[in-house]
Amino acid sequence: MKKKFAIIVCVVLAVLIGSFLWVRGQIGITDPARLLPENTAFYAALPDVPRTALRWPKTTLAKIGAEPEVKEFLAKTKDALTKNPGTHEAGDILWKLKPGRFFAAALPGEGASLHPLLGFQYWGGQKSFDEAMARLRQQIAGGAHVEPTRENHHNVEIQTLSLPDGTTLCSATLNRWGLLANNPEALKSVLDQMAGRGSRPSLAENLRFNEAFTKLPTAPDFLAFLQTAPLLDALLEAGKPLSAQVDNDQIEMVRAAQAVAFAFKLDGANFRDAVFVLRPAPPDLGQLQHSGLSLTSPATLGYFSFLLQFEALAKLPAYSTLLRQYLSTMSDGTDPLTRLTKTLGREVSLAMSWPEGRMIPEFLAAVSVKDPAQASEFLREAAAIFPESTRTKTGEAVLYSFPTLRSAFLDPTLGLSDNLLVAGLSPDAVEGAFQRGSGSSTIKDTPAFAGVLPAFQSANECFGFINTRGLFERVFPLVRQVAMFGSSLLPGSSQWVDLKKLPQTETIAQHLTPITYAQTRLPNGYLIESSGPITMNQAALAAAGAGAAFWGPKLFPSHR
Repeated sequence: MKKKFAIIVCVVLAVLIGSFLWVRGQIGITDPARLLPENTAFYAALPDVPRTALRWPKTTLAKIGAEPEVKEFLAKTKDALTKNPGTHEAGDILWKLKPGRFFAAALPGEGASLHPLLGFQYWGGQKSFDEAMARLRQQIAGGAHVEPTRENHHNVEIQTLSLPDGTTLCSATLNRWGLLANNPEALKSVLDQMAGRGSRPSLAENLRFNEAFTKLPTAPDFLAFLQTAPLLDALLEAGKPLSAQVDNDQIEMVRAAQAVAFAFKLDGANFRDAVFVLRPAPPDLGQLQHSGLSLTSPATLGYFSFLLQFEALAKLPAYSTLLRQYLSTMSDGTDPLTRLTKTLGREVSLAMSWPEGRMIPEFLAAVSVKDPAQASEFLREAAAIFPESTRTKTGEAVLYSFPTLRSAFLDPTLGLSDNLLVAGLSPDAVEGAFQRGSGSSTIKDTPAFAGVLPAFQSANECFGFINTRGLFERVFPLVRQVAMFGSSLLPGSSQWVDLKKLPQTETIAQHLTPITYAQTRLPNGYLIESSGPITMNQAALAAAGAGAAFWGPKLFPSHR
């Protein structure tokens, strides 16, 4: 009996090992970076789509989307997106193809040229791949059926679509990888690497690639990598026929950053992204001291602190044309930038709060002061430009107000103490910042800040914090009131959403956590990290998109 059991176990193990080896032979290489040449200029990948799908339900956005009020509000949006026949067709193609990984790359060609390449690993079988490629070629050809030319490369068929307008699309598949390129030679080099015939080093063996990604989160949901030199050379080559002007100083600054790596991860409830700029021996600007933290209180909703590189201002066109001319009227003949660097420190702080009853938030900006006497003289000269400006002593600080700049909502004010130069939108805000003093509670003492202390302590060049829940609780009720009566201001919005079904503020706010941003200077470059229900980069893009949507039609009206 024991002998029979041992034989059965051996047979099962043999079948499992054989199955594993067969599947492994069918799959081949799973890391796209191993398929690409070492000098690949750009690489981006979704490394594991099923894993990302499993992580998504845990995120804050997914939990907000699962709220019944939100589902009801977005019902029209969902219907509008899914009623398009093209959406269903694309969904059917992807369902049959079952892609698990995607990547895109720019491969080096002759001279400084680059060739784009797309790839995806799929589990739907050869037939599904052929159908997807046939539909893609038909779409590119404007709906017409164009038969591709076929070429055999080491028993792998390469199909090439060539259109009269110069469009070229090459496709091939091997080991469940689908590949698309506009150059057959680029496609062949990847096929050879996939089949084990390539002898060149791969991107996965690139020292810069590995050095950069050791600083970023492991197992990301999206990653990207670019090498500066080949991309810059390609851009410069493309600009030659246009006689584009080149600033050699700026070119050298860009070349100093040898590579840039990016990783995005669904990290529990939060989104997390990180960027590492590989730049050996970056300039040492000093260490953040957070001197402007005294501007904040427990009610502060946003706080930023960063080191300003004054030397970089001199290279900006705006400085030479505007700032230099303005500051030169207040100086004693010395270079205005030199005077600023002797007077002010590098650290700049920004704080934002939104008191109850105010229609707009309050902003404060502060810069550290190295020479109080020079700073005081600088402010006197600046105030002299506005004859009606007033100077008021309050405690150990001096406040400057400018009546000619005053409006119904704004009363710009400057304040100066021995260690800070503060600018605000009202005298009360600036005076309150000085009165709080070093012993007062700040945003750092709030429960919302407790979870971001590691980022606050590690960042040495830039730190940012947004109390997302507090800010949302201020903004959304105003948006909600306007939206209830504003459907007429947004023609066509009723086809996408029912503005009268906007969720209650607390339905969304209960899920929100703070957004943090941290930039750290390392011996070999810069590490930039952000996390939250959305990251700082995503928030900036969303704000830019909202601004473009609102102001675009006003700035660029259509002419019919």
